[in-house]
Amino acid sequence: MPASVAKPKARQLANSIINAIKLEIRQHPPGPCAIAGDLNCNPMNLNPLKQLLVEDSWKDLGAHAHIWGRDRDEHTCMAHNAKQPTRRDFILTNPSLFTQVENFEVVWNSSIPTHAALRMQVRKGNDQRCQHVAHRPDSIKAALESHCISQFHNWHEMQHKHTHKLWLIHLHDFHRKLDDKLRRSKAERDRALRDCQTTEWWKLFAKDL
Repeated sequence: MPASVAKPKARQLANSIINAIKLEIRQHPPGPCAIAGDLNCNPMNLNPLKQLLVEDSWKDLGAHAHIWGRDRDEHTCMAHNAKQPTRRDFILTNPSLFTQVENFEVVWNSSIPTHAALRMQVRKGNDQRCQHVAHRPDSIKAALESHCISQFHNWHEMQHKHTHKLWLIHLHDFHRKLDDKLRRSKAERDRALRDCQTTEWWKLFAKDL
């Protein structure tokens, strides 16, 4: 998050980030969910997070640490130029996840002198849910090279300077076609960015690609 959300521009940026996270959450099936990070402020000072906590019954684990025998609102940050420690790191959970939290603690580690780590233990539920797994995409360059080679049955018999020239032609043709598709979908992608719909933006881009 921005270093000082007391400034209007910084607060606007922070609110935009949280709104984007909330929109991303809505793209997935309902279920246990958390938002964690260094907010550089109290979450109640950011309207999107205040709405989650007040209206949607989300929980600030640090504020409820007494449930697990810890100190409530324990500080998490001690900057080198600060006179007093502060609480700037948070884990916020929705009601579904909060009921599964079995432990929460603030862990100070000498390898990170200015910040503590927040650690929670979650009980494994019996319910089955859709799992989203991120897979590393195949290399575009490798796919293009394979397609280019497939166009010429004698590719491996050609001289390097000849194959290199054919590759550059193939690459130029790819760029031309991709640029044309991206221009035609630019309005839709720009609208997705304005609405902080990052998932939708990537779907549109992947469709063109």
